[in-house]
Amino acid sequence: MGKTENETPSILDNGGIDTDARAGRSMGIDLTAEPDEETKREIEAERERRLDPANRPEGAEVDNTGRTFDVQRGEFIDEEEPSPSGDES
Repeated sequence: MGKTENETPSILDNGGIDTDARAGRSMGIDLTAEPDEETKREIEAERERRLDPANRPEGAEVDNTGRTFDVQRGEFIDEEEPSPSGDES
C-alpha cells in the first residue's frame, strides 16, 4: 500500500519506533540532562512496581538475559528455534 504525496507518515512506517529527533522536546525536556532526584525516585518506584512478581500476568516472561537487544531497532532479536523434525520451513 503506497502513500499519496499528502499523506502524513506514521510511526508504524518505522516498525513502531519513534525515530523523530524532536521527541520529548515539545515538553521542554533537555534530552541530554540527568534527571533530577525526584524524577529518579519516581522512575525507580515505577520500575519496582512493574517488576513486583505480584503485578505480573500469569506466565509472563521476565528473564531476558539470554536475548540480544538491537538498540538501533529498539527490540529484541530472537533466534528462531529449529523445528522438532529438523526442517527449516
